[in-house]
Amino acid sequence: EDDEIQGTDSKDFYADDDDIDQLDSLDLILDATNTNDSSLAQNPIKEEEDEDFSEDESFSEDDHEDPAMEETPIMEEESVVEDNDDDNMDKEEEEAPVRYTILKSEKYHPEYGFEEIYPDDLYLAETMEAYEEGEISNEEIAVLIIEALFERDFEQGEHWEVDPGTARELEEDEGGGGELDGRAFVVKRQARLDWNDLYSVAAAKGTIIMWPEKYQIRVENYSYFVAG
Repeated sequence: EDDEIQGTDSKDFYADDDDIDQLDSLDLILDATNTNDSSLAQNPIKEEEDEDFSEDESFSEDDHEDPAMEETPIMEEESVVEDNDDDNMDKEEEEAPVRYTILKSEKYHPEYGFEEIYPDDLYLAETMEAYEEGEISNEEIAVLIIEALFERDFEQGEHWEVDPGTARELEEDEGGGGELDGRAFVVKRQARLDWNDLYSVAAAKGTIIMWPEKYQIRVENYSYFVAG
């Protein structure tokens, strides 16, 4: 009986050991599970921290943008200003007065027709600009042109007396009046030599007509002669 009791106890003892081993295994599994759960529970916090860190990085990148990127809007504004300046220059060119052309025909050489006279050749460049801007009247420019033509052709010598140029409106019976009223003038300038037994007259004559619709000033039937 004692042997049987001992055998039974031995079996029970080993059974108890197996149970303990199983419990230990369960404990290990539970510990591992708890560890994983705790790490998983901690991950959202870490992810949130990572997100905050990434936001901080983006904020930092915004605070330290490339200087070239910052200068781009200024360069674009300068480009717009230059475009506006170009537009203003174009408008000024469009608003600039149209240049008149001076044409001349010869009384004694009608076969030449009308030839262009350049204001620079008569030293009238600034005078023409003033006329085009409305600072000089039709009659005044007519006088200045005939005086300039006379000085171009006249050979100045001693003892000559040079008169100022004159202009009178072309009469109706001369072809004036009507649409040419205030725009057509008979012009003249002359000089006299009266010294000892010498007497001569030099004169430049013609008819000057303004044609604003064609931007032309025509010196018709111009003549220069010296008599005596």
